[in-house]
Amino acid sequence: MLFFEAARRCGLSNPEAEEVRFRHAYAAQLADELYRNCDSVRLLPGVLDLLATLRTLDAESGLVLGLLTGNYRQIASMKLRAVGIDAEWLPITAFGDEGPSRPDLVPVAFRRYEARQARVADSARVLVIGDTPEDVYWAKTHGCVALAVAIGNYSTLQLADAGADVVLEDLVDASPLFQLIS
Repeated sequence: MLFFEAARRCGLSNPEAEEVRFRHAYAAQLADELYRNCDSVRLLPGVLDLLATLRTLDAESGLVLGLLTGNYRQIASMKLRAVGIDAEWLPITAFGDEGPSRPDLVPVAFRRYEARQARVADSARVLVIGDTPEDVYWAKTHGCVALAVAIGNYSTLQLADAGADVVLEDLVDASPLFQLIS
């Protein structure tokens, strides 16, 4: 986990205890920020519609939704609730506090899929949606399809150069995503 790498570099003598303190302080600060700024917290355009469509496909065709994030489980749940997403919509998960590094989370998600579905995941049929070159890299490293969305600090060109199979400006028109999963 990123915290332990930073703790090691800073020479903290008891990183486990410091991580617990950090996690609690972070959660409290985020809860306060979300409460004070609830009117300005916004979900990216197209996401709720996309999730609704994917959830319908989930029920009809066996598509399985998931969430892999570097966030702590508690933090991810807070962020999702703040924008109107129920974490239960995403049954396969891997959170930042469940592996020593972000790349280690992909196998965590695969194991959860296998436990839930009683079969091994076909990585070539796993679509990873991310917004950084690192997301693209780890998707491709694990044999997954990478769809990159230029909503963060990286341009469509940078995401394409990283090797994404498809790059979108946003998720308003998600038709390229549906072409990938059909």
